[in-house]
Amino acid sequence: MLKKIKNICLLIFLLINLADCLAKTAQESFLQANQLCLSGQYTKALAAYELINHKSGLVWYNIGNCYFYQKEPVKAIWAWLQACKIGKQNIVANAWHNIAVAQNLLDIKTQAGYYPRVDFFLWQIIALGMIYLLFYLAIKMAKVRKKLWLLLFLAEIGIFGTTFWYLKQLKVGYAVVQNETALVAGPNQRYHTLGRLVKGQIVEISKNGPAWCYLEDRQIQGWCNKDDLLII
Repeated sequence: MLKKIKNICLLIFLLINLADCLAKTAQESFLQANQLCLSGQYTKALAAYELINHKSGLVWYNIGNCYFYQKEPVKAIWAWLQACKIGKQNIVANAWHNIAVAQNLLDIKTQAGYYPRVDFFLWQIIALGMIYLLFYLAIKMAKVRKKLWLLLFLAEIGIFGTTFWYLKQLKVGYAVVQNETALVAGPNQRYHTLGRLVKGQIVEISKNGPAWCYLEDRQIQGWCNKDDLLII
């Protein structure tokens, strides 16, 4: 028994040390990448940033800066949007400023906003959980039979299942157009053209297929080849 406890303690110690080493490696890569970026070695800086497995908003923001200084504004916009998804308020504000600058350089005059829907989904799930709790408390207070509790439980599973199915039918995500391309009426080049997408344009993905995406927002509706998009 004592030997097992020692082995467990040793395993925990090794895991803690491994986590600490990984954290130090990520921090070292981040500091090294920052130094390379400041010295104008943007290609090497990008390679160093890529070594960081779990990228923070600040890392994505710096990646965007590197791409921008390398005169790759489309990839810069893509990276800054990644920063907007997970970054703090000041990073998001700076990223949006940089996106506007990059889009001006690409001669994009009007652009629909980027509105992540994660918060809406989260509140929807919380609301369902609260409804379940209220029903559960009501049943407990009324001392209703267990069969009704089981029916409620199954109904709640159905509601959750329907909700997640519905979420899948909603916006899958966003993307940045990396090549000027046609917006077509179907998932094939043989369909007629509905319009043109320009480099650096931010688009909303409604359906994400193997080779084609259906884009839908307040300005555009149609299909686009995935090869022409940088999906966020």
